[in-house]
Amino acid sequence: MDILEFNVPPSDPDGSINHPDPDDQYPIEANSIVWNDDGIGEEGDDWAVFACNPNSNTGLLPVQAQLAFYRMSRDSSPSDVQVTGYGVDFEPAGDPGGPCQNYDCAGNNDCNSNSQTQQTESGSYNREDVQGPADVVIEYRVDTECGNSGSPVIVASAFLAMGIHTNGGCGIFFGNNAGTGFENNDLEAAIQDFPGSNVTYADKAHPVTLEDGTVLRPYDTIGEAVSAVSSSGTISAVTGYYNEFMTISKAMTITAPVGVVTIGASGPSASVQQYADTKAEVVQETDPSIPTVYSLSPSYPNPFNPITTLRFGLPGYAEVTLVVYNLLGREVVRLADGPLGAAYHQVVWHGRDSNGREVPSGLYIARIIARPTGEGRQASSFTQSVKMVLLR
Repeated sequence: MDILEFNVPPSDPDGSINHPDPDDQYPIEANSIVWNDDGIGEEGDDWAVFACNPNSNTGLLPVQAQLAFYRMSRDSSPSDVQVTGYGVDFEPAGDPGGPCQNYDCAGNNDCNSNSQTQQTESGSYNREDVQGPADVVIEYRVDTECGNSGSPVIVASAFLAMGIHTNGGCGIFFGNNAGTGFENNDLEAAIQDFPGSNVTYADKAHPVTLEDGTVLRPYDTIGEAVSAVSSSGTISAVTGYYNEFMTISKAMTITAPVGVVTIGASGPSASVQQYADTKAEVVQETDPSIPTVYSLSPSYPNPFNPITTLRFGLPGYAEVTLVVYNLLGREVVRLADGPLGAAYHQVVWHGRDSNGREVPSGLYIARIIARPTGEGRQASSFTQSVKMVLLR
């Protein structure tokens, strides 16, 4: 493995692949690769864990640029799953003379423009077969093609992965596809120790109720992680607002691998404004740069359950309102309503209305209006909307 790519464009009509922009390519750190493949077709003991170096143009790691991630679980038993990957595609047939001849599974067929581009298929989940502590097979019926190996097996309608797709054995009327489940002890250990040894995890939005501070069963509070972590250990906290206070009396490192983590009323960043009626917080990022234009970025993750983050930039002081509406145009919750300074800001929506009640699954619209004040008060107002999908 050499390069990890995101935002891959369509292939040529004959299936010849095209690479994305150099800003979406990340060199794999060869010394980081931990893997196992016993070579005898054991679907439940076939896996790899690896790290990437920053992009040479942007200086960003993949998670910083893509602003998205999957939670992971060893305890899920869903009715349906989906597989998202980059398999070979030759139905319908593409232009003759393409690269499908390099794949035994394609036979004499011709690959098309969807071949080796990101595609998602869904199907039923059948069972988990624990054949040994380090041999855990998950079985499902999903329409995959060769080349999908290594794809996440995702709990349908959730950003939750339960394993790695490793084998396609599903016929039209019989058989199952298979993957390596995260209950594989060796795979779990490789993921657990990925940031280093002695790491305790916290994630207030993880859907699994079992908690032991591991990467697959994180605590839902920072306080629990602080109590459990060993002296000089590390707490890895998933993005979100942890409305809690604690006393720390031993050496430790607290890291936020993706997004913004806010702890308590003041949090770790430059400024926080609380809106008690909505349970939302607007956080000024530690990024020292000042935006040159007004902006509202797409929320991440999206779709989401149960929280998503909205990021917006203000080139000057402005009166800001950020409101979530449903498809009927009715206001659901007001996430921001007041003056904010020139900076990049983030606000987390917890999928609740202004009364703190959970809202149902569906499409929601976040709309920002920024009215310049101070030196920029004569500039016109900025308005922008983004769509968000909540899947409970």
